[in-house]
Amino acid sequence: MIASNHWSPWNLRLAVLVGTVLLLSHLSATAQPSRPNYADVEAFFDAIAMNDTNALSMLEANTNLAFVRDNGTKLPLLEAAASGNVTLVKRLIELGTDINATGDTYSSGGYQHTALHWAIDRNQPEVCKCLLAAGANPNIMSFSSTAPLHLAFKGCHEEMAGWLLDYGAEPFLVQPHSTGFPTAFELDITSSSGELIPRMLGQDAKHPLGSKSLQKPRRSKQPRRDLTTAADVLAAHGSELLVTAAARGELEAVQALLQAGVPATNSSDANSAPILQTFSLAAFNIAASHSEALAALDQTRTILKENSSPQINPGFISMAQHQVAEQAAKAAATDPDRWQKILQVLIQHGADYDAFAATALNDTNRLAQLVSATKQSPSPATAMARRLCIGPCASTGSLSLYFGSRPAHRWTPRIPPARPRCTSPPPAVKLNS
Repeated sequence: MIASNHWSPWNLRLAVLVGTVLLLSHLSATAQPSRPNYADVEAFFDAIAMNDTNALSMLEANTNLAFVRDNGTKLPLLEAAASGNVTLVKRLIELGTDINATGDTYSSGGYQHTALHWAIDRNQPEVCKCLLAAGANPNIMSFSSTAPLHLAFKGCHEEMAGWLLDYGAEPFLVQPHSTGFPTAFELDITSSSGELIPRMLGQDAKHPLGSKSLQKPRRSKQPRRDLTTAADVLAAHGSELLVTAAARGELEAVQALLQAGVPATNSSDANSAPILQTFSLAAFNIAASHSEALAALDQTRTILKENSSPQINPGFISMAQHQVAEQAAKAAATDPDRWQKILQVLIQHGADYDAFAATALNDTNRLAQLVSATKQSPSPATAMARRLCIGPCASTGSLSLYFGSRPAHRWTPRIPPARPRCTSPPPAVKLNS
């Protein structure tokens, strides 16, 4: 045994240092939260899924719960985002959980969505704003080749789609080596309202894309394999997107596509109907919807007004207000003025306003013009024009047998007056045989 008087100053210092390190390690180990057990994890996830206020207190009691996984792919942040728990989402981000981690919720499997995906999929706008402001990447694609912007347009969440574009979402994002998946740009026309098409084509100078982006700029100079361009999409699908936008009454999309150079003239595909024929059928069928939408809107507003006292259940008031907003949007989408503007802009860009379209729109003035033109210039088209009409059509332009047999809900367009002879003539009308 070594006597204490044989210890050198260096040995004493080393002993003190080792003792200090051991003491600090012990204190650190006792201060760290314990690893959650299976029962704690299950209870935590259940509380989040049920929007239980105890979820936050459970997390504060053991912050390691922020990093647990259940069944391998289910993460607390994803569950909180899907449930709309903004407070819990913020706290999980503060604790350092991966904001771009992919996985599932208790009610899903195999989606591999991010928290941003789940917030949009479950229509949680406040969570969406929180995640974007915290730096969530809006361009991560899930297992199904779906980015958050795809989900926004599929769910008709135009407001959230606008936020995504603010924070750098790419409307022309595609999954490399995959085919058949539409871009978010296309989904805005085929599944949503088409209102953001001008912005995605760079035609809205007041709202440029990516003005609030928090993503780091890309360093590589190589072209991105996961990104196509507007020119590529319009070259491949521009004509069919224009027809779809017109048939759905998407005025903003129609105007933007025409401005981008998509032609309104007859398609080169012999099997495709001219755009105004497709548009006229849609307009004919939508006419009844407008009056029905207005009646439903008035009824809901009356109910809301009669039940606006403080004693009424707030949940009922919220539901009625949401219903009013939806019905107002439907009434606006079926407004005849909107469809009239689409007709005018298509005609101005050379769309063929033939006898079929004029008959569907009950435009007797246009039918009379066409009949007069075919009498003056006999051609094979004359027979087609006469086949579309019966009885007194040749002289009065009455409806064809087909449309005369349909329900009497007709949208009558207000055709602009004929141009003076001193101005440029309107586009020539070509009848299809």
